[in-house]
Order: sequence, then C-alpha cells, then structure tokens
Amino acid sequence: KAKAKLTATRGTWTGTAPITYKYQWVTCNAKLQKGKAVGCKTIKGATKSTLVLASKYVGKRIEVLITATNIVSSTKAYSKVTTIIKK
Repeated sequence: KAKAKLTATRGTWTGTAPITYKYQWVTCNAKLQKGKAVGCKTIKGATKSTLVLASKYVGKRIEVLITATNIVSSTKAYSKVTTIIKK
C-alpha cells in the first residue's frame, strides 16, 4: 500500500544566481492561533522536498520551511500549514 506524502514546491525566488534551496519539515499543533501554526517542532531528518506521512503525524498539522541561499545572503519562507492530518 502506497503511503501518502506531501511535496513542497519552492515557488519563485529572485536574486543573484545560483540560488540553492533547503527544506525542513515541521509538525505543529492542530489548533491555530490567529490563523498561524503554533507549537511547531522540527521533524528530524525531514530535509527533502517530499515527506512521507506517518501515523505519528495524525492529529497534527505540517508545514515546510524553505531556505533560499545565494552568494549575497539567505532568506526563509514557510509554506501554508496543512489541514489536520487524518488516518
């Protein structure tokens, strides 16, 4: 049985090329505060553009932090948080 997964797309970034991208997935509490994810914790080892969903994420929300880096600097952006993960 195939497991469900999330896939991050980096979107459009501008700046001096080359730009490299890093991903870090995080789990967050189910309840939002003012529309924002809270109680977020880094998922150890989850640094690829895809995340296979596991039962330990049920009842949580997930988002991904993308860091774009070039010779000048780096900047970060969070994805929209998911709905509550269900079985």
